[in-house]
Amino acid sequence: SRIKKLYYINEYGQEIFPPPNPKLLCALAEMETLVYSIGSLYTSIIPCLILKDVSHGIAESRSLKNKIFMLNGTNDRETPDYTALDFIWALTGALNYSLKLSGQFWPTEHKPSKYITHLIYLDNSEVQVDTWGIEKLGIECVPCIGRPDSSSGRPIYDEKKLNRVLDSILDGTWASTCAGFSSLSTTANSMRPSTPSSYQKPQPPQPR
Repeated sequence: SRIKKLYYINEYGQEIFPPPNPKLLCALAEMETLVYSIGSLYTSIIPCLILKDVSHGIAESRSLKNKIFMLNGTNDRETPDYTALDFIWALTGALNYSLKLSGQFWPTEHKPSKYITHLIYLDNSEVQVDTWGIEKLGIECVPCIGRPDSSSGRPIYDEKKLNRVLDSILDGTWASTCAGFSSLSTTANSMRPSTPSSYQKPQPPQPR
């Protein structure tokens, strides 16, 4: 079954809320670009995002102009059958949960576009990408030419082509750079609830 929630616990099995490195929060307040890089969603990416104040730092930063989510070219055992929209909602759910830990009071949870401005995906991706549904969320979809891995044959990013795509986002010219790509858009999973239901806080275990 799918992973529903990731959280930190202490030696007694109770949920805890560790703070991030202060340098991270300073960087979010000063940098212009944030990249959620490729990797395992629940063991590499989300553990860094559910720390206190990280969500607030990303969503409310006055300096961050680009919040770029690089989509994996394939799914792993943590994300079986995930679509690009599933990745987006999982990341949004984790960050909105972090928002609740910051001690701030917000009228509503943030929409995905507060955390992600661009989604980079491989043109030969094995992950289903509904560009129409994603762009309805206010996130720009940016294709990148991929290549097959020499050993497995599975789609991976080409460093030079990825650098060109990133540069085109940073300088605002990506639309013309990416012209001519065929769309990977589908109608599957284009309708989602405004707030993911999979990030409901469970009751922590009682001390033994």
